Amino acid sequence: MVVPTDFRVHGYWIDNQVDLYLLPSEESRVQVIGEGVDAERVRVTGIPVHPYFNSSLNPVAQKKKYGLSPDDPVVLLMGGGEGTVLLERLILALDGRRERVQIAALSGRNLSRYAHLKCLQSRLSHHF
Repeated sequence: MVVPTDFRVHGYWIDNQVDLYLLPSEESRVQVIGEGVDAERVRVTGIPVHPYFNSSLNPVAQKKKYGLSPDDPVVLLMGGGEGTVLLERLILALDGRRERVQIAALSGRNLSRYAHLKCLQSRLSHHF
């Protein structure tokens, strides 16, 4: 069984030995079938989410917990588990906007990316 957790199913998931694909979306089902997988081996189940993420959180309390202003919206940027996506261009583009936003960026386990982003913080006009 294969359970991809990206909306685009990468080709390396396609294998004749896989007996069942549990996919995140109808689009990914069409894609996988288009790549030759028998429709009988494909189910759309959505992306698995831990029950913790179904709990209701108080947005004001969460902003306070992370040192964010209760008044401005927060834009969350994520670059994957290894932090490989270059977040700097997105951060700078958001910082260049007039609308007040707070920027939160996750760098995954990539400590050098984290250090780079921390250095970027002093150049920004928006809360980061």
